Amino acid sequence: MSNCKFCDIIYNKGIIQQSFAKSKSNFENLDKNMKVVAIICEYNPFHKGHLEQIRYIREYFAPENVAILSLMSGNFVQRGDLAIFPKYDRAKAALECGSDIVLELPFPFSMASAAIFADSAVSILSKLGCVDYLFFGSENGEVEILKKTAERLVS
Repeated sequence: MSNCKFCDIIYNKGIIQQSFAKSKSNFENLDKNMKVVAIICEYNPFHKGHLEQIRYIREYFAPENVAILSLMSGNFVQRGDLAIFPKYDRAKAALECGSDIVLELPFPFSMASAAIFADSAVSILSKLGCVDYLFFGSENGEVEILKKTAERLVS
């Protein structure tokens, strides 16, 4: 098991600031050959499925060749629900479990419908100009259903 402490959700402000400083430093010092992978997420709460997704991304690209950027909702999540844990605790869990930087999806987009949430997140990531790949999770993991839906949407 990793040294991830995603179940330990109580952090003081100093630790949070150190984590964000570390993630910013990690992201600024990227090798030009590294791939930047973005995850659009809520981490509400961060759980073992999220950890497995991050591990999968690291293994797929090789740990030394990838930087993981998590674009996460803040204190409010889709459809206006209040997040189970504060955004700083969820971001800290993501950083401890392998994300290199966590950015917040702005409030108006994070609390909107799934379509607006996703469209806004993809738009923001596109405008960053550094994201090579986009990963996301799904409730059922049925890739064929997702492919068929995507094909219908773009045709």
